[in-house]
Amino acid sequence: MASSINSSITNANRVSGLMSGMETEEIIKSMLSPQTARINKQLQARQTLLWRQEAYRTIISAARDFQNKYLDKRSATSIFSTNFLNPMRTALSAGAEKYVSISASANANAGDIVINSITSLASAQKLTSQDKFSAGHTLAMEIDISQLGDPADFIGKSFDIAVDGVVRTITLSNDAGVDYSSIGGIKNEIAVQVDKAFGAGRVNVAVDGDNITFEAGNQGSTVVLLHSDKNKYDQLNGDDEIVKFNHGESSRLNIYTELGSLSGLTFNDDPGLDPSKDYIEFSINGTKFTFKKTNTVNDVITAVNSSSAGVKMSYSSTTDTFTITANAMGAGENIIINEAGDSNLMERLFGSAPHANLGYSGYGIETKGANAEFMLNGVNMVRGSNSFTIDGVTFNLLAATPAGADPITATVAFDTDKAIDNIKSYVNAYNDLMKQLYAAVNERPDRNFFPLSDEQKEKMSDREIEKWEAEAKKGLLYNDSLIMNMIQALRNCMSAPVFDKDGNRLGTFSQIGIQTVSFMDEGGREGRLELN
Repeated sequence: MASSINSSITNANRVSGLMSGMETEEIIKSMLSPQTARINKQLQARQTLLWRQEAYRTIISAARDFQNKYLDKRSATSIFSTNFLNPMRTALSAGAEKYVSISASANANAGDIVINSITSLASAQKLTSQDKFSAGHTLAMEIDISQLGDPADFIGKSFDIAVDGVVRTITLSNDAGVDYSSIGGIKNEIAVQVDKAFGAGRVNVAVDGDNITFEAGNQGSTVVLLHSDKNKYDQLNGDDEIVKFNHGESSRLNIYTELGSLSGLTFNDDPGLDPSKDYIEFSINGTKFTFKKTNTVNDVITAVNSSSAGVKMSYSSTTDTFTITANAMGAGENIIINEAGDSNLMERLFGSAPHANLGYSGYGIETKGANAEFMLNGVNMVRGSNSFTIDGVTFNLLAATPAGADPITATVAFDTDKAIDNIKSYVNAYNDLMKQLYAAVNERPDRNFFPLSDEQKEKMSDREIEKWEAEAKKGLLYNDSLIMNMIQALRNCMSAPVFDKDGNRLGTFSQIGIQTVSFMDEGGREGRLELN
């Protein structure tokens, strides 16, 4: 009896017989089928909406491109520009293109212009450093001559030297003929090794008191002393500091040097008497500049060039000089510099001693700005720039003409071909847009195709999915009211009369041979333009 009861309990905990053969997954799917269908329907509706948004974006992009190119008054190809229907062409007599270039607007008068001569071009005022900025600076190694005597302090020791950016390691030899007991002998050995590294004459090595000096062999080169990676700060002498020099010290200015490290520079005192906050202050053409000791020379150059001072500042490592050039050309004072308080940065960079030969006593050496001088149609003229416009014709002077040279003839005429090309380009672009718009609203959807569910995609190949979705995307904008309104607005613009800024009627596009094809055209040209 007990056995029978236990057996019954055991069997009750098992799924057997008919239940064990049922497909429970299919039963669950069947039970959820209505909910799944509703979810898929919502997902399909969402996907259709996303596709419609994508179709709208395509239309909007095409319309915006058309508007920006032809309807924006700022565009060079705008139909509202006087140059669109009234372009002018220019031509120069043979060989004149190296002296002048010209262009004409729609306001120019057709005819010939004679440029009798170009005497001189306009130039900008410029200030240049009176002396090399690094003049007087000696690139040197300091030698403690009291510790000389042991060759082991030098043999096999090295340092790095850079010439015009090329770095070489200089290692002192153990040649028997080298005298490491005197500064002259050490100098001779360094000179030999430097010549081996860079070639004779690239760097001049000399003795100046307790220093071994290094000077570029030509004016355009830069020499830099560097600590070698192997020995860091004390390359040559271990811990004895027999030889000392500053890592990165250059024979020329490094524009990333902090102002506080420049010799001969004075600062305005910080109001709070904190020396670290002392500052430089100056103005150029009324624009004020302020810098701290931690700012670099490059910071100064960048600030000046990005300001509204109307000048460009630069440093040439080749000539070791600074330059400030006025943006505006022509004669006159276009660079006015004032330093505030004790600041003397501009004086340090450019110098300020009078130069009698130039009749100028401001900062640096001045190159005066000059006006352009020329004769046009027999009239002597002066302009403060090499580019200027007279009666709708823009001239760009390139070079002075030789004395006694033949006059230059410039011809201005209406450019019929360009006007026709402008109109054709506009008509083609308009028709391409209208074709795209009409195709969007006329394409009927095929209700047999709809967005696929994930389950449906799993049963199809990528190619099948691609072809299916191409069909499903058709007709997304069929009879779309927004696109239809856009079409009507464009047609109205093309058929409406054009008025000038004073309200005077100028005419219609049809008066210049541009006709609009009917809405009812059966040749697939509805709403487009035709040139008659």
